[in-house]
Amino acid sequence: MGEPINRRDMLHGASAVIGMAQVASAHAQERKEADLKVVDFHNHYVGPSFKITAPTNTPQQQAVVGNMGSATALLNSLETTGVAARVVNTPTAFLEDADGNIPADLIPKINDDLATLTVKNKGKVYSLATVDAFSGDIGAREVQRAAKELGLRGIFIESA
Repeated sequence: MGEPINRRDMLHGASAVIGMAQVASAHAQERKEADLKVVDFHNHYVGPSFKITAPTNTPQQQAVVGNMGSATALLNSLETTGVAARVVNTPTAFLEDADGNIPADLIPKINDDLATLTVKNKGKVYSLATVDAFSGDIGAREVQRAAKELGLRGIFIESA
């Protein structure tokens, strides 16, 4: 065997190994953080083929509503903010008539529009299907259609 190592040398060697492990761990953490991608999960999108009926009384509301129907604005915002992708949904509250109703055939059209947006912008835009929580079997069938036929991966339900 070799000469015995004194306690001080052994501790010094051990602390050097621990220090190298800590440096390696810090570098691994930096690499991991650099690989993290930010996905913004709360974005409303109302396609340009729909008329937004929500009030736009202020310039700020008008600006928000103007951008809400623009796929270009949605995609450009990814570049300017450093966000990797956005998960979008279409609240029916933006499309209600004066009595708070929406036509029954509107929700499938919304989901078709969201699916098209998602396919055209794969990896940058993900969409949640819009469903009327109070429509019973019609809503349940739309959930199935949105998932199986359109490939939407989640559901947005306005239930207030």
